[in-house]
Amino acid sequence: LGPGGEHTVFGQVYAQIGRSHGVRLFGDRWWRVSLQGESVSDGGGAFRDSLSTMAAELMDGTTPLLIEAGGAWGRCAVPNPSCHQYGMFEFVGQLMGACLHSGERLALSLPGFVWKKLGGQAVAWEDFASFEPELAALYDRIERNEFDDGSGGGAGAAAVGGTGAMLGRLCGSLGGVGGLGS
Repeated sequence: LGPGGEHTVFGQVYAQIGRSHGVRLFGDRWWRVSLQGESVSDGGGAFRDSLSTMAAELMDGTTPLLIEAGGAWGRCAVPNPSCHQYGMFEFVGQLMGACLHSGERLALSLPGFVWKKLGGQAVAWEDFASFEPELAALYDRIERNEFDDGSGGGAGAAAVGGTGAMLGRLCGSLGGVGGLGS
């Protein structure tokens, strides 16, 4: 597998149809699947298998787009802030929209604050805190200067810049956060 995920099913579908700007995904199946060495007539099963495989590749880190995140919600993924393959992100959005429109499934487990941002809603610190409560509690302790770092205090909050600034950094890959990072 290449570092950009180009040898994955997702990468192959993206290379064939996703790079075409303005691609429209209509109908029951948006591409036909042919498996090398097998005589498969795609009646929909192979197409659905390709969607399932693509979702698994996005979730397990096989592609560079999403990274695994834990938290109180269990296993999920968030956009990788160091990935700048915006065309691939756009293609994932097109797949999501086509699945919503057609009733197909693309099993991506994204935390609530990501869905809010994708839906154009404002994201608040509480959204992140409900997803990652232990990390949020640590940031809150730093902001309130309840940390004994041996320096006599004061450095913790200044280094972090408060929870609003932290949320902006955490969600920066989503294009800013509500009124906090945009």
